[in-house]
Amino acid sequence: MRAQTWHSLALLLGLTTALDFDTLLVFGDQLSDNGNGSTAHGLNPGNIYGHHTWTDGPVAVQYLSDLLDVPLSDYSWGGSYGGGLAGPTVDNSYTPAKNLYQGKPVPSTKEQITSFLKGKPPSDGEPVPDVKRSLALVWVGQNDVKKHTNWGVRPPTQITVNNAHNVDFYNTWSGLLVTQAEQLAKAGAVAVVVPNIYPLHLAPASLLYWCKGNNVCTKNWGKVIQAANAKLESSLAASKYKAQLVYYDVFGRMVNIMNNKDSFGFTEPLNYCCDAGNGNTLPWTKFKQCQSDTNKGQGNWTNARPFFWFTAGNMETNVHRFIAEDMKEVIDGHAAGAAA
Repeated sequence: MRAQTWHSLALLLGLTTALDFDTLLVFGDQLSDNGNGSTAHGLNPGNIYGHHTWTDGPVAVQYLSDLLDVPLSDYSWGGSYGGGLAGPTVDNSYTPAKNLYQGKPVPSTKEQITSFLKGKPPSDGEPVPDVKRSLALVWVGQNDVKKHTNWGVRPPTQITVNNAHNVDFYNTWSGLLVTQAEQLAKAGAVAVVVPNIYPLHLAPASLLYWCKGNNVCTKNWGKVIQAANAKLESSLAASKYKAQLVYYDVFGRMVNIMNNKDSFGFTEPLNYCCDAGNGNTLPWTKFKQCQSDTNKGQGNWTNARPFFWFTAGNMETNVHRFIAEDMKEVIDGHAAGAAA
């Protein structure tokens, strides 16, 4: 059934939809990298966690591809390894990433989309999908919000939604991202899914590194991220291509899972992760606990399942799975609305 379009699959299931596509076309950072970008980056995830991703298994777009029963064409780039702004941003002219690819910053989503529209494949030997037969997804922002918001200011009570730097970020980042989504819509994409910024303020990297355990910093930065997401949502709704644009609230989905973590199978504390670097000696790093007793270091991470976070900023693969399931429901809802 892999070759069928989503439209024909929907008919088989008795659904009504106006969406007709046969490829999931993805642009983004390490949260969406299935191995194409990371390998080109010179950082082969197969030598790190064994799954060609920056977690212990597939990422959300891989699960979504399976749920939609269409192939994945992934232009996303990894870059979690090395920290900082090693990963892609929305636009290197706005947020320059590190010079980690052939002496240049890794490709931003702007450059990824440009490469696709110029006919370049996601990796050697892969076909270039037809944009008019594609459901596109653009997920980026975590590296931008680190750079442009004032999460590091002291005292942290000054981390406010109305701070001028933060307001400028909401407007600029959302404007750039919406323009990219519109570019794909104008080119003929069946629909363009645009997830918002995930709850980065609750990741171990924020709790334990950036905010250094300061709850005021964490709480206020979370409000800033939510304000950026609200601006993105309203900007998409105001677009002349809004009928093709689908806002996805990954922030809300992840917070819901975290608030009900045990029922989702994440029984370890939320500030723990499997790999936070630093020689894996930090008290919240459970590197050895996450590995199975056999094939250590070869991608066997079956004991990682109870942890919400796999690295200090990347979710465990089952979080990605739950996100993908929710994404599919949102896409189904958009399809039903388009057919009405």
